[in-house]
Amino acid sequence: RYRCVNDLSEKITLPLARLLTKGNLVWPKEHDLEQFIDWIRSGLDGRQLTVITGLCPDYEAKKVGSYFYRYTFDNLGTGIGVTSKRYLDALPTVFSTFEAIGINVRYIAAIGDFEAYPTANLERMKLSEQEFINRLLQSQKKLQKQSPHPIETPLFTELCGGKSIWMKYFNAIYKRILAGDYGKSGLTDQDLLTIALSRRQLYNRWYGEMDSDEDYVKLLKMQAAEYATMGHIIHKHLKNTLILGADHARMAPFYRVDATTPLLYLRNNYLGVK
Repeated sequence: RYRCVNDLSEKITLPLARLLTKGNLVWPKEHDLEQFIDWIRSGLDGRQLTVITGLCPDYEAKKVGSYFYRYTFDNLGTGIGVTSKRYLDALPTVFSTFEAIGINVRYIAAIGDFEAYPTANLERMKLSEQEFINRLLQSQKKLQKQSPHPIETPLFTELCGGKSIWMKYFNAIYKRILAGDYGKSGLTDQDLLTIALSRRQLYNRWYGEMDSDEDYVKLLKMQAAEYATMGHIIHKHLKNTLILGADHARMAPFYRVDATTPLLYLRNNYLGVK
């Protein structure tokens, strides 16, 4: 299926095949797998590697069937949220894959505390910014306790030095995105409209039904800037990093507005995005 693995030994290809199937990952494009293989090679050369996953807060969700959830956004809990559950499900396979290959990996599961900054989200949750963040801290403690392998569980903005630095990065990137500059993502205005409308059901439950397609695009652009800021921070403040997405792969390109960090995505476990 992939040309870039033809020169690799079975010590690498067999664990990778197991990861892509048992780990329930979105099958990457050839270029994405090439970047992933290069990341692995740097680990085989003796470098310390990092896998980072950005996690959503524990927004209220109802279980639908045996695996999927549907967000209601009626409350913010202090437990292990939907994307964190997805991460924990995949972590044993991810860990065993890299252990079998023989690379040294640091695992960071960072929760999106920047979601406490928009006033509209605080009003939806009926919380102050500090109350919101306090609940995230409780969630992260539980995540670390339940993880089958050692992981770091910071707030995401702790990776760059806190809210003020996050806002500096975010404001600059948001201004670019509003101006139609999507950087290295390769996206167009039409792509953003398509992604925004694919998330319509999710946004309706989160913020209420909107008046026009453009309203959905505006909300997407704000979230796109958050993803792009995460990608910028990962590139600037961490080394030899692989992003392992645990939300919906529709948002993956926004990590790459500023930097083309290696990226893999788990298949999501929630409904509302087409």
